[in-house]
Amino acid sequence: MNIRKSDIYNQSLSRCTKKPPTQIWTHVLEYLEKEDDNVLEFLQTHLESLFANQPPSQLKIESTNSLQSSEIIDNVTDSIFSLDELETTEIKHFLTVRPNQKSVEIHSDLTGRPLKRVSKLFKVPGLAIHESGSMTSKYMDNFSGRCLLLFNANVTYSAWITLIEKWKNKTAYHKLHAVVTRVPRNVFQEFHFGELLFESNALPWDGISRPRNFMFDPRSNTQLSIEVNRLLRLVRYPTKRRRKMGFYPDNQ
Repeated sequence: MNIRKSDIYNQSLSRCTKKPPTQIWTHVLEYLEKEDDNVLEFLQTHLESLFANQPPSQLKIESTNSLQSSEIIDNVTDSIFSLDELETTEIKHFLTVRPNQKSVEIHSDLTGRPLKRVSKLFKVPGLAIHESGSMTSKYMDNFSGRCLLLFNANVTYSAWITLIEKWKNKTAYHKLHAVVTRVPRNVFQEFHFGELLFESNALPWDGISRPRNFMFDPRSNTQLSIEVNRLLRLVRYPTKRRRKMGFYPDNQ
């Protein structure tokens, strides 16, 4: 379906395409004119004409220009950054303008001064960083949201022990439900998993007293495909007597 949006001053041609229900995006609105500075303004106007109360929007940013101009889009609650590089100052500004993010996914290499614990990024309920590298331990230590996914990670034993102890003692991670760390393919990282299980007093995962599967926060944009031998997972099951946790392989 082709749509021509026009007013006294502007005209634009767009196309709405319906995709198969198996795809993530079931409807795609394409802007068919040459690139100009008004395209996002036209998109926001179109959304307002479709919905009396605009529903939450997911925003995918692939260029610095779109990062700066996307502020015109209202009610963005979930964001994906797919630039080659992303300055930490740009993240700070983005989260200042849009403080109500439910999930943030970063595919970019982060440059600039490292983000501190007080950064709004670490308070986002669902956070996925695809190039965590040597900053993995820092991200684990600073996070205070619900679900943390770290890919291409440099996993350390001490980072996991510190996280677990703080979580068990209720000194941090009060909202935490799950943490995933995944190392790069074909990269060997020595990790004493047995020692971690022993030191953290982990119990066998029987699938009876505790759920056999854990559903990730549906607000997270990330679609997981994780190999069993590369996964460490921590899940919180609070009880009246004590906190329980489980490490288990992901068979998705």
